[in-house]
Amino acid sequence: MAPSVKPPLKFRWWGLVWGIVTFFWIPIEDVNMVWLTAIAVVWAAWLGVWATWRGVLAGWRWRLALLGAGAGLLFFPLAIAFILFKSGLHAHGFLDFSLYQISRLAWMTPVWMVFGGGAGAILTRFRFWS
Repeated sequence: MAPSVKPPLKFRWWGLVWGIVTFFWIPIEDVNMVWLTAIAVVWAAWLGVWATWRGVLAGWRWRLALLGAGAGLLFFPLAIAFILFKSGLHAHGFLDFSLYQISRLAWMTPVWMVFGGGAGAILTRFRFWS
């Protein structure tokens, strides 16, 4: 078994700060998709970066592109999880977001997959990260 590699301190602080932002966003009565989208995108990117330190797809040349696309694929499930968690805490009996807004999130998933895969490909191509 390979030894565990700790992520850099900046990465851990990024997760902590974004966790605090998420913690303060949850109780707010907000039906705007801007914060929901930002929170889901940042957490999906954080999980994608975390996967690189865990050695997922180690040895693959274009692993960052695949991990970026996978992070984009995580966008919709994370957004739905935040919607359900937030609605459960507020205990309205109905969702904070309409079905139209949720369907818009689903339609945005391929866009985030392309952006994530593109960002990973750029990082791989220019060797910013390997």
